[in-house]
Amino acid sequence: MQKIEKDPFTYVNVVCEAKLNPTEKRENVENILLKFINGEIITDERIDGTFLLINAEGTSALQILHEWIATQRIIDTVRSRLFRSIANNVTAVYFNRQAAFMNHLSVVDHDDGIPLGPIAFNIISDNLEEIIDIVAPKTYDGRIMSEDELAKYKARIEKRKNRKSELQDKASSRDEEYLKDL
Repeated sequence: MQKIEKDPFTYVNVVCEAKLNPTEKRENVENILLKFINGEIITDERIDGTFLLINAEGTSALQILHEWIATQRIIDTVRSRLFRSIANNVTAVYFNRQAAFMNHLSVVDHDDGIPLGPIAFNIISDNLEEIIDIVAPKTYDGRIMSEDELAKYKARIEKRKNRKSELQDKASSRDEEYLKDL
């Protein structure tokens, strides 16, 4: 997994939030949020209830999520959801909070009717495509690869295919020669 170090962007803001339901312990919801991002937990009173959120700036705020989705092997799913939800300079992905509480990641739609509600992971940036490449990089056959590694990997695969094809052609020629001799 790559280490996220520098910020070549004008701005990157990350907000992770969850609704605090009356039946839940605040500490449990805080612990779930801290599994996604480090920072100070803020209480936000809204018309539709109380929300807990963590707001952080810079690509370093994406490190925990990047490592977690790589470990859980859901990079492609998160990547597609982030690209699918881009609107202007904002994108989001939603996770099942009960699964997160049990140290698993499960991507959900915002309106899936999850009993306790989802964890919302929002990214605001002037260059979302590059940010998504950082948090959920491109993969090939389920492996994260740099462009150079990908090119080398594809060249090896192509070389194997060509070699297999050569061997099949050679076997076919040999078979044809054998049949001629009969």
